Amino acid sequence: MKTPFKGYLIALAGEFGGSRTYANIERWIVNGGGRYSSTVTKDVTHVICTYEDFKAKSKRVKQALSFPTIQLLSFEWLEDTLNSKRVRKGKKYTIQNVAKAYQRDKKNTSRALKSEQEVLNAATCRFQNGCEAAQAELASGNYHIYRDTTLFEYDIVLARADLEKNRNERYQLRLYETHAVPRMYAVTAKYTRPFFSSTVTLAPPNSFFKDAFIAFRRFFKGKTHIEWEERQDGKKWAEDAFWYTLPAAGKPRGEMPPGWMKLEPEKGSQGGDSVIGDGEDSGGQGASSRVSKDEVGSDSSTEAEEDGGMETYE
Repeated sequence: MKTPFKGYLIALAGEFGGSRTYANIERWIVNGGGRYSSTVTKDVTHVICTYEDFKAKSKRVKQALSFPTIQLLSFEWLEDTLNSKRVRKGKKYTIQNVAKAYQRDKKNTSRALKSEQEVLNAATCRFQNGCEAAQAELASGNYHIYRDTTLFEYDIVLARADLEKNRNERYQLRLYETHAVPRMYAVTAKYTRPFFSSTVTLAPPNSFFKDAFIAFRRFFKGKTHIEWEERQDGKKWAEDAFWYTLPAAGKPRGEMPPGWMKLEPEKGSQGGDSVIGDGEDSGGQGASSRVSKDEVGSDSSTEAEEDGGMETYE
C-alpha cells in the first residue's frame, strides 16, 4: 500500500462540507501513511485550509502563518494526493494561490455580469428610443423597431455627401412593429440635412408585414440603387447614391424572411417583389404593396426640398 503522507503531520482549518468531516479526513491521512494533529504547532508540516478560513485569518491560520515551515494547502491537494497515491506538488495547491485565483474569478464574473448588464441596458435604451420615435413619427405608443430572427433592428441610416452643395444628407429608414399581437407594421423615412428635416410615412400604421417590408426595400433600392438582399455582396455604391454602412463584424446584419423571392418586373412596374403566402400577416387594413417611382424619390434633392418641403409620398 502506498503511503504518500509518510513523514507528514497534518492539521486542518475550516469546514470542508459533506463527507469531508474532520473524523473522515483524519482517517484518510492515517491510511495514507501520515499523522493527524488536532492543533497547529511548530511540528506540523501541512495545514489543509479552506479559502474562507484563510480569508478570515482564523486562529489556526494565524498559527500556521507564524511558522514558516508549515505549508498552507487547499483540500484539493489532499484529495489529488490520495487519488494519485503520490504527493502532488505545485503552487496551484497553496491556499495563497487559491485565494488569488478566487479573487481573479470573482472579478471576471463581476466583469461579465457588468458586461451583460450593459448589453441589456443598451438594448432597453434602443427599445425605448424606438418607442419614442414611433410616438413622434406615427403618433402611436403601440410600436417599436422591428427585429428579425437574427436580432437585426430595422432602423438604418442612408447617407450621402452632396459635394456640389457642400452638405451631408441622410435618411433614417425605420420599420416598426406593434407591441401587441396580431403584429402590424409601419415604415417611415426621415430626411435630414443642415437646417432642415422632414419625415414621411411609406407604409401607414396597421400595414401587413409584406406591404411594409416591400415599401422598406423599395425605398432602400431607390436611394442606394442596390437591392436590400444584395447589400452585403460588396457591390460598389454609385457616386450619386446614398450609401449604407453594414453593422460591424459579429453583429446581426439581417436576413430575408422565409418565403420571399425576387420576381420578374411586371408590366408598367419598376420591379417585382413578392411574398409566398401571408407570412406574419393576420389582419389589419394593409397598405398598398406598391410604392410608386415618385414615392421612392430621385437621387438628387428636389425643388420641393430646396423650398423647405420634401418629395410627396402618396
